[in-house]
Amino acid sequence: MIYPGDTYTLLLNIPPVSGAAATVTTAPLVTVIQLSTGTPVVSAQAMTLVAGSMTVYSYSWNTASLQNGDYLALVSYAANGVTYNGVFLEQLRLGDTNITGPVALAANVALNATVAKDATVAHLTDLATINPNTSTVVLAIQSAVNAIPNNLATQDSVNMLLSLLTDVHDGQFGTWSVDKTQSPKVLTFYRLDGSVLATYAVTEDVVSPFCRNQKASRGCGKSPLRPPADSVAQR
Repeated sequence: MIYPGDTYTLLLNIPPVSGAAATVTTAPLVTVIQLSTGTPVVSAQAMTLVAGSMTVYSYSWNTASLQNGDYLALVSYAANGVTYNGVFLEQLRLGDTNITGPVALAANVALNATVAKDATVAHLTDLATINPNTSTVVLAIQSAVNAIPNNLATQDSVNMLLSLLTDVHDGQFGTWSVDKTQSPKVLTFYRLDGSVLATYAVTEDVVSPFCRNQKASRGCGKSPLRPPADSVAQR
């Protein structure tokens, strides 16, 4: 299949006469006609004798700017005293009726099938020689790996951290109590699950700040239900 823009080689072989090569007295001229219009697109252009042959001639037909369609190649020449004018040489078709436009116009890779050539396919040995200093992808991976610390946390360290986080989470107050049987009294705070969060020894001043602020109000001289911060020491 020929497409507009391709260069197609037209060939003419002048047959021998009585077993001997024909004697060409007038070199062949080729004409190419567009069949849909009857208009010549190549007019009486000289064909060239193929090197190494005696009666084979060629012509390189450049189809640039031509339309899709059918074309007819005719040839005229004289050999062995006989003149031939407008002899049928070849019928050609430009383009494809099923493809209305250019396909892979600059498909040099597909044209030479370089993808399938072994020399153009990357092998493991080729990949092994990649210099990381010239590959942005490799450099990005190397940078990410370098950012990983050398002393990664062990599973034991992670488990210990989880236990501490759990302890903080459970640090919400549940209930509290004062053990008056001990001296000094013991204030205990409990977690929600009933376990002990912290214990404090409670002491009393002779005259507490609470009483001073209340100016001898009723109940002064007795410990308030909640001991002031400056009179509580953690046990």
